Amino acid sequence: MNTATIGVDSQCLSYLIDVIHDINEPSDNLASEKIALFRLYLYLPGTLFVTQTVVDECAKIRDEARKELHDNYIGVLFGEVLRQNTDSIDLRTKVLEQDHSGKNDCCILAEAEGAEFVSLLSYDDNFLKHLQGVSPNVNLCRPTEYWAQLNISKGTKPDKIPHATNPLAEQVWWKW
Repeated sequence: MNTATIGVDSQCLSYLIDVIHDINEPSDNLASEKIALFRLYLYLPGTLFVTQTVVDECAKIRDEARKELHDNYIGVLFGEVLRQNTDSIDLRTKVLEQDHSGKNDCCILAEAEGAEFVSLLSYDDNFLKHLQGVSPNVNLCRPTEYWAQLNISKGTKPDKIPHATNPLAEQVWWKW
């Protein structure tokens, strides 16, 4: 399976930052998604990507400390894809809005198509309900679904391992 360019929506980005920043094993109702997302970050070669709309959404976070945390993580740990053809993305967004009322979701998927992402990860039930399977070339799915598709053998060494000085290195919940 080609794992070239995998994108995350704003929700996934925030949850991944929370998991990295908190270090404790997730235990809420989205725990399996958060664990899969962090494993994807560690086990996939390269990095995960965000689109311009995701960056713009993060810039609107009202809590200054949280907004700064997002800025710092985006700048260091994630790839950012800039819009190449605004007119075609705007047109595609309008087409996607016929299936889903979330304009930003539609724009993120249109940007993912324009950037030729292989997959776009989301936890957003409405986003997935209305637009999963709509894109001809971007696999919109949950992190757990993408993790399962990769079929990584247990015991496989991750592509990225937290440094020994990082508290995540002592955690075992993320290891496969």
